[in-house]
Amino acid sequence: MISAMHPAPLPLELPFEFAPRLPGSKSIANRALVLAALARGKTEFAGLSPSDDVAAMKAGLRSLGAKVAEAGGGGGGSSDGYGEERAIVHGIAADRAGARAATLDCGLGGTTARFLLALAAVVPGRWTITGGARLRERPMAELLTALAQLGARIEGDVRVLPATLVGGTLVGGSVRLDASRSSQFLSALLLVGAATRDGIEVVLEGPLASEPYVEMTIAVLARFGVKVERGGHSERGAAAIRSFRVPPQPIVAPPFFPVDADASAAGAWWLLAMLTGAAITMPMGGAIPQPDSGLLDLVTGMPESGPCTVDVAALPDQLMNLAVVAAARQGTTRFTGAANLRLKESDRLAVLAAQLGRAGIVVAVEPDGIVVTGRARLRAATLDACGDHRMAIAFALLATLHPGIEVVGRECVTKSDPGFFAELARLREPAAARCIALVGMRGAGKSTLAPLLAARLGLAAHDTDAEFERRHGEIAKFVERRGWPAFRTEEARIVDALLGPGRVVALGGGAIETEAVRQALLSRAIVVWVQEALATLAARLAAAGRPGVTGSDPIAELPELLARREPHWREAARVALAPGRTVPERVEEAVAALRRFVRWPQE
Repeated sequence: MISAMHPAPLPLELPFEFAPRLPGSKSIANRALVLAALARGKTEFAGLSPSDDVAAMKAGLRSLGAKVAEAGGGGGGSSDGYGEERAIVHGIAADRAGARAATLDCGLGGTTARFLLALAAVVPGRWTITGGARLRERPMAELLTALAQLGARIEGDVRVLPATLVGGTLVGGSVRLDASRSSQFLSALLLVGAATRDGIEVVLEGPLASEPYVEMTIAVLARFGVKVERGGHSERGAAAIRSFRVPPQPIVAPPFFPVDADASAAGAWWLLAMLTGAAITMPMGGAIPQPDSGLLDLVTGMPESGPCTVDVAALPDQLMNLAVVAAARQGTTRFTGAANLRLKESDRLAVLAAQLGRAGIVVAVEPDGIVVTGRARLRAATLDACGDHRMAIAFALLATLHPGIEVVGRECVTKSDPGFFAELARLREPAAARCIALVGMRGAGKSTLAPLLAARLGLAAHDTDAEFERRHGEIAKFVERRGWPAFRTEEARIVDALLGPGRVVALGGGAIETEAVRQALLSRAIVVWVQEALATLAARLAAAGRPGVTGSDPIAELPELLARREPHWREAARVALAPGRTVPERVEEAVAALRRFVRWPQE
């Protein structure tokens, strides 16, 4: 639930290190829930999405006669949108079906509506499938016509919702299907094919939209023991015809079905991390393929600058987020394979052009997608999500990178990811800030700078030399007893322990010479190189009376040490603070440099 506790997104202050909580995949869940309702026995689900779409599916199954018992925090989850969503589904038995009637409200869920239309045609009773205003405008004719041709009795208009079906009349057979506007038409028929008398064969006419989602359907069917036979293809003119057949067969309820984290929801976090130099950890993977898992490969293939063309046909739900990335890069980006986005919760192509245009981003709509002109100079604007959850999330990414961007209508994210804005708010907590590591020669002022910079940013300050002396006593005496190699080994352990989110860590000058320290810095911190002139370093060391490192005079050895360490600092550092500055000046210089990582790029 979105409330005043989670205000509209504000620009980030610092790069973050974060493990966002993700909902379970609603695409996997809704497919598996349909099959669990058709199967004999029971299936326990874990990781169900708390989204509106899955809630509508569970409600629909109950109306049709399935027993859906919430277990362990289901039925809405916790107040931040992420409960331990579990449910136990008992299939629709003969004694709970027949001579019944109900209206199944699918809200705005296109997947929910299409799958319930097919399921309702199998279950005896009289069922009306309906939903919100936008859902009643979305394409249903191809599926309703196919169901009618396969024996289903449908009352009234067979083009749009609401639709009333006399259930138990779907006998199956062979049908030709145009799935160019939505692959969900094909998935819906495949999901119920095994429960029909004759099975269902679908012969595709024309191209198949979002084909990877059909592969997801086939993978979920396999988890319930249902085999799908794929036909070859022949050429009729320029169009290939393919067929899929599901013979009548038992649907076997797996006793336990964990739902993988939603790759569609993860996409926003992957791209935000890419734009801000952040580090993201998310539990992804699983046996069931998710099309949006290919997002990272797709983005990696985009050049840093210049014109490029990106085909999003395999993962159209990410176009909205990718449009934000395209607006930040140098050059124009043409997105293709997105014509069917006009038929979603909004006309996504038109909404992107209109709303991003308010913020100064030029988006041109084409028949098959959009063209985004990059390196836009953003301006403050109010962006309307237009009731579309994917829009609200993409606009929120923009608002985290630039001041003055407000997202209205953001409550619609409950359709897929109710906790998204709560997670976005957590990025501003000190514990989420990526570790800032100060490196440089001894005497450069790292130990003085660390606590002042940490206080300025609301973080915790640590010093590896101070921690060493807390554990082992004076460094000079330790080295005298055990030597520099033993010191470096223990120093590396301390660096490993101190590098963590929410901290500013000052490292000893020679720590960079240890390979393990270099690798830890590269992977776990934003490295700030504090530079200082040799003459200043010499004066400070002389005043402090510090011992040498190489066995020679501590001042005479400075050029040698600098020459040895400087290549490592250059490799690791993301920020370099120039010499000859006062400490307050360095604090402000560091703050400004760190914030540039999470600000909209300017020419």
